[in-house]
Amino acid sequence: MRRIILMLASCVITQLANSQELIILDSAKFSVCWLSLNTIKSQLIDQQSESKALRCYLVDNNKVSKQAVLGKYRWSSDSLIFESLVEPSHNTHFECRLKVEKMVTTKRFITPAKEKTYDPPEVVQVYPTVESIPLNILFFYVQFNQPMNPDFFDYDQLKLIESDGKVKQQVWRHEVNWNFDHTVAAILIHPGRVKRGIDYMENYSEVFVEGEEVTLHVGKAFKSESNILIDDSFSKNYSISSRDSVIPIVQFDQKLLPKSGSNSPLTISFSETMCYGSVLEGFRVLDKNGNSITGTIISDKGETSWRFIPDKVWEKDTYILEFNDYPADLCQNTIYRPFEIPDDVKLKNIEDIKRIRFSIQ
Repeated sequence: MRRIILMLASCVITQLANSQELIILDSAKFSVCWLSLNTIKSQLIDQQSESKALRCYLVDNNKVSKQAVLGKYRWSSDSLIFESLVEPSHNTHFECRLKVEKMVTTKRFITPAKEKTYDPPEVVQVYPTVESIPLNILFFYVQFNQPMNPDFFDYDQLKLIESDGKVKQQVWRHEVNWNFDHTVAAILIHPGRVKRGIDYMENYSEVFVEGEEVTLHVGKAFKSESNILIDDSFSKNYSISSRDSVIPIVQFDQKLLPKSGSNSPLTISFSETMCYGSVLEGFRVLDKNGNSITGTIISDKGETSWRFIPDKVWEKDTYILEFNDYPADLCQNTIYRPFEIPDDVKLKNIEDIKRIRFSIQ
């Protein structure tokens, strides 16, 4: 009996086929071991035909690749071991083929799914991170350390508590927006409590009063993707400043650009603290042909400074920094227009702000 051992992660399967035993064992790295080959070991070595006897192929949409998985072969006693040069991804289909003389045995298998984490989720950060916020603020953001399980009533897990312990009532719009991987929740104060001239909720005053101290409290009923509750609540204190109706100004210093051949960040600054989600979705970097440059955006200095770190090194070339209509301060005054004026009123020379060309040297 000859035996093949496929070493993968999180599953053990044994199958007998044509007197050959196939076993998938637990391992992080894909390797195949063909045991008890003492009778033909010398023949395989002399003919340098190990790679012909034992091969593995990627399977996509039930179609077997024509190209075998790249790897290396070695002998351990009378056992032939194949080791893949690349660790397989999760949920990847493979087919292994064992050829002895004219007989071919095949076995298909799937690498295990990515394991879910069962550690309790935690609140990583609450935005804005600054200590003082204007009384007409609209959005708060809660960032978690793992994907969460959204619920319609998640907004009810955030409380605004006054200094005397009283909880502010009828604050939130009954909707929570999540980012693509459910790690950041955006909670909106109902615009009827902020924007003047809206009749809805006219029986309520503005949420905040200038000069007061409030605490944003994140409750423990948020659940992770694995339905695990938050291990501990989270609180952040704010002082309330006056109403803000001034548009933020983009501050892009072309004297401080990164160098070509590096992954140094491109820094975009604003004249005031910005709404966290509006900037993350509010700009992109393009090459001179208009193709998007992929990268990571990180906020800094109380959300007044933002760093774009490209996935690939900068080339010595011309790029474009392009803004859409999203970037706004905490009160949703965008870089083009204040929050509380008609939509058709915009600043002059918008194109000077919307697309900024810069050159990397």
